[in-house]
Amino acid sequence: MLRGLTRVEDDLPPVPVERLRDRRHDQAEVAAKWIAGTAYHCYSGDPSKQTDLHNAFPSKGIWFTECSGSHGPTDTPPQIFRGTLTWHARTLMLGTTRNWAKSVVNWNIALDSTGGPHLGGCDTCTGLVTVQPDGTITTDAEYYTIGHLSKFVRPGAVRIGSTSYGTTGWNGQLMSAAFRNPDGSTVWTSKQAQAPGQSRQVDLGSARFFRQVALDSGGQLGDFAAGRNVATSNDGVHWSSPVSGRSTGQLTTVNLRPTVARYLRVTSTATSDHWWSLADLRLYR
Repeated sequence: MLRGLTRVEDDLPPVPVERLRDRRHDQAEVAAKWIAGTAYHCYSGDPSKQTDLHNAFPSKGIWFTECSGSHGPTDTPPQIFRGTLTWHARTLMLGTTRNWAKSVVNWNIALDSTGGPHLGGCDTCTGLVTVQPDGTITTDAEYYTIGHLSKFVRPGAVRIGSTSYGTTGWNGQLMSAAFRNPDGSTVWTSKQAQAPGQSRQVDLGSARFFRQVALDSGGQLGDFAAGRNVATSNDGVHWSSPVSGRSTGQLTTVNLRPTVARYLRVTSTATSDHWWSLADLRLYR
């Protein structure tokens, strides 16, 4: 079983960007060619400082390499999950990637129910999963934040420009980060006014059981399907009778009979001056 060890605190003080810049003497210039960049952790500061460092040394990389969720002694499991999920989503999944991070890494992968094993470090840290005393595995909030990012952002993807109104400190506005995968895929959009017959087909990779489909148009305000139907298939050739309906907002939930299928197809059935966009498609049991 793979288990992580909680970090041991470093005694080295942080080095301000200004001091790094002031050290550009001859020896530093010679050494610089052997330095790929800088690694960041999440335990103090703000992801925007990564951009400050990038602006000072644009040819060097930035990697986000460690963050562990934690909790207070009286926090309940729901409080721990909710707080970790929202903070990690804002700060790691969006905050670090919008500030030049080439990676997002959680530490630890797995811990036991007491937050161990650890060598004198954090005893309130959490991992992606927790190994319970009876050997069962429970998934923590970090599992879902990392899972959501890695589900859509493929190895070799690059971040592309997107409008983000929110802040990691949380100002109540929508945050975003956009990526282009090596195959060129991004958020799907019709790139033209909605018309009947426009469709999007998804291969789930294997047969899945679900009862409900959520169609999320994300931040593209008004770009939800004015009318749509949802059909399923096991082979991509023979399709179920479509479930039809209309959408009135960015998020549409479609209820189905209990279904086992590998393929899902959403088809526009109405006209609209708006484009039709799908930022996320989620299945629920």
